[in-house]
Amino acid sequence: MAKNQLNILSSLMENETVEEYTYQITLNNHVREEKILYSSQQLDSRKRDRDSAFQSDDHDYNHVSGPQQNTLQKRQCMSEQQKDNLNKENEDDNACSSCPVEIDSYDDDSSSESTSSEVKNLIVKMKGGHQLFEYQIVNLSEKNKVDPVNNVFTNADKTLMREFWKKMEPTSNEIKNTVRRTKWEADIKPLIKKYADAIEVKTDKVFVDNNNGASLKTIFESPFVGEFNFLNHYEMLWVQDTYRRFICLFNSPVNILRDSNTSEMAYRDSFVNPIIPKVFDDISDKIRFQVGEIESSLCKEHRNQMREIKPRVCLGSKHDGILKVHVNACEFEIGFLEVVGSPSKTDVKGYYEDLEKLLKVMQISIYYQRHHHLNRNTPEENLSCIQSFGILVYKRRTAIYVMHRLKGGLHLVDVLTEFTIPESMDQAYVLEEIIKKVYFFKSRIMDYYVKLQNISRKVDAYDSSDEELLLESNN
Repeated sequence: MAKNQLNILSSLMENETVEEYTYQITLNNHVREEKILYSSQQLDSRKRDRDSAFQSDDHDYNHVSGPQQNTLQKRQCMSEQQKDNLNKENEDDNACSSCPVEIDSYDDDSSSESTSSEVKNLIVKMKGGHQLFEYQIVNLSEKNKVDPVNNVFTNADKTLMREFWKKMEPTSNEIKNTVRRTKWEADIKPLIKKYADAIEVKTDKVFVDNNNGASLKTIFESPFVGEFNFLNHYEMLWVQDTYRRFICLFNSPVNILRDSNTSEMAYRDSFVNPIIPKVFDDISDKIRFQVGEIESSLCKEHRNQMREIKPRVCLGSKHDGILKVHVNACEFEIGFLEVVGSPSKTDVKGYYEDLEKLLKVMQISIYYQRHHHLNRNTPEENLSCIQSFGILVYKRRTAIYVMHRLKGGLHLVDVLTEFTIPESMDQAYVLEEIIKKVYFFKSRIMDYYVKLQNISRKVDAYDSSDEELLLESNN
């Protein structure tokens, strides 16, 4: 009798567990369905607001119908507490800094510009569902055959856009006379040659145990003579520190560039930040490269201006580094750094997500740089030099991007330079190439800083009443 009672009790408990489990699955599916619908409604609402403010009435966004309408009716029957919880979950998802932040794009001054027929034809081809096309961004460096850039545009189109991009780059004379050219020839280049000769591994000695400890002492000697001067000697110390880091890595029993357990933060702190952001430390009073999980104020301001005015907490996208300059006593973000995971981890999805986030914020940077000078009565023809920069580090490869804006609002981006850091002593000769590319990237930013200071340095007929608040365009 007792055994039968236990069997009956066990059967009842199993039935209750199955029913509870089935109910939980149904509830989770229902909440997931509502979250997808709610996010879709938010996106459609933002698109309608944007088009009504800055575009013609050619686009028509239909209301939900059919099965979605039935789901919407279910949502209307939800309690206020359930709706609040659902809204909070969507806000938390949008605030997640690990994903690209959805920011509505706008370029409301493009309609007043004289646009060439060639640019107009290119913009017409960009009508579609690709997110970067909504921002009017074309990545000329994209090699993926399935990417919309390679499907929508012909080879002639891409050649034309690449010519446009090159015309907006510095001339050969400007590159030759860049601000750091003289110091490179006088101090940095001889120091690099000295270090390169000290650590060079001959090709016929690659498979021989080459104990060159005596020659490596050169890298640990003082790179300058006389009393230390920060501004004059800092870049020499930066070169020395770069060589030291790699020499210690190559002689370490654990190579973090090959270790699968190396975290992204360790990779950034040990190699990415010392090679690129650190080179700007001697001019940080004018050009500052801030590193860490840095929140972009541009994205935050952009979202606040584009969306409906209402109380809310809005987080901008976060980046691994932001390059900042001051123009007319105002701070501008002109460059952005993204590191995709560790040096040995393959993450294609993360690569494309960070690249997309990088290109979007570069476009927003150009927008705010332009409007600062336009509000100071700067003629449109003086703004052709406006540009933005992006640095993407994926595994051991680093690519530096430059974005330019054509009249009409078309934004073209291509790779300025790229390099791959070495992971063994026999490849250490690549350090000379890396240091040269990073050094002249710094010089390029310094040249751009000088150009920015001269765009609207003096405003003779400036009247604050002429400024139009960006929010007014939504009214």
